[in-house]
Amino acid sequence: LLPRPGETRRRHHPSQPRDRCTPTTTGQLLWGEHFLSPGGANEVRQLVRGVELGGKTVLDVGCGMGGPAMLLAQEMNVYSLLGIDFQRKLIDMANDTATAIGLGDITDFLHVETEKWPFPDGSFDVVFSKDALYHTTDKETLCGEVFRVLKPGGHAVIADWFSTDQVPTHEFTKWKEDTAFTMVLVSLGYTVDVLTRKGFLDIITEDRCGHFAKLFREDVEKLRGPTGKEVAGVLGAKALDRLLTSWAE
Repeated sequence: LLPRPGETRRRHHPSQPRDRCTPTTTGQLLWGEHFLSPGGANEVRQLVRGVELGGKTVLDVGCGMGGPAMLLAQEMNVYSLLGIDFQRKLIDMANDTATAIGLGDITDFLHVETEKWPFPDGSFDVVFSKDALYHTTDKETLCGEVFRVLKPGGHAVIADWFSTDQVPTHEFTKWKEDTAFTMVLVSLGYTVDVLTRKGFLDIITEDRCGHFAKLFREDVEKLRGPTGKEVAGVLGAKALDRLLTSWAE
């Protein structure tokens, strides 16, 4: 097993209408088309370094619009890749995109409604998830499902946001309330304990807070430049101001 949680804290296409959700629009403008989490394609490549994906069956948990999954399908020579997500609209977009770019034969995207998944035990060689599990409340069930659907000797590659074991600061609490994100944060230690109880072995963790702090500073500068003008053109100037205020803090 190679879970790679980070630690702590803490494109819908730009031409889409203004009632689209802010994180989806902003994410694509900052991180690349079909990518909804920090770092885009480069972070996905970094996550799977050292994990053999060639010829493997892969499950992407919280696949969003399918950017990471399609990158893995294109670059890592996977046998097949299935993405799942709670948001049906994102799943529809992912399937449409995969078909349009010729990946429909090796990728599929499925809408799920709970943390219990409709797959037999031991269905996948690798379970991948990037910046998605913090949206769910039932971590116990989720981690159990990751273990259940993996083949014996399989790998889980997980990047996520975590809290510390300390009481959240006023600034963080305010930031969380002011943003559009749904964040159900638990500590890294708690998560490792849950994974261990579910049966995982050889758990490796990596704290990348410093790296992501740098990425966010770079993203703030992008929002102050041409990217910010694109965001304002889609979502309005007030939405951009709110983003800059919350992200800069």
